[in-house]
Amino acid sequence: MKKRKCIMKNMETGAEDKNQQTAIYVMTHKAFTPPPDPLYIPLHVGRAAALSYSRDEKSSPLSFCVGDNTGDHISEKNCYYSELTGMYWVWKNSHAKVVGTCHYRRYLLNEQGKLFTEAQILSLLRQYDVITTKELQLNFSYYEGFSSHHKILYLDETARVIQEIYPDYAADFQQLVQQKHTYFGNMLIAKKEVYDAYMEWLFSILFEVERRVKVEEEDSYHRRIFGFISEFLQYVWIRHNRLRVLSLIHISEPTRLQLISY
Repeated sequence: MKKRKCIMKNMETGAEDKNQQTAIYVMTHKAFTPPPDPLYIPLHVGRAAALSYSRDEKSSPLSFCVGDNTGDHISEKNCYYSELTGMYWVWKNSHAKVVGTCHYRRYLLNEQGKLFTEAQILSLLRQYDVITTKELQLNFSYYEGFSSHHKILYLDETARVIQEIYPDYAADFQQLVQQKHTYFGNMLIAKKEVYDAYMEWLFSILFEVERRVKVEEEDSYHRRIFGFISEFLQYVWIRHNRLRVLSLIHISEPTRLQLISY
């Protein structure tokens, strides 16, 4: 309990415990009850925009969270990038040697159906490069599914950017986009150097796509276009690099019992 209080104190100042070697960031935009294990650190995504509505940060119901608006950040882009503003913050600011991302209502679970402990994660990363969600099995190609929910120009421009700046990925992208698989939720756990390599690749693509397109969507759901594209890009990156992947179930709206590490 004493350790938890120490972590929470650091959160109040918007800082991470730099002595923490493994950190799983629980991304949120609303108040929630965080897991009791200090391994799981609440991260308020989009805080830069949220603070524009409230000058008194300490009175916010999310003041107990680390904010993604400190250090090197893209917090103000949250309406377009969704949880990716949190993932960017972890890339640029976390000092942990092993990092992971999940959501306030979605977590990766171990074989017992509970949250991972640090020891379990470190053991698994001796065998695997990445721990993530199970692949989604679609009833149609990813390209077809994307085009039925979003403007296809975003995905087509992503393909062009990959062809230009990462041509060795282009064939895999074109093949996989016509198949029926993807990952979901931008949830993964990896050693920091693996995570950082993925973030470098991902954001170099997305920032260039953002520079070329104008996102003019009427509702907040469709404006999060880069968050949607990134789920598929994670699949492309993992497949292209032939990483050793442990794909796990994830739970939405976990019970209190499931939030306890085992």
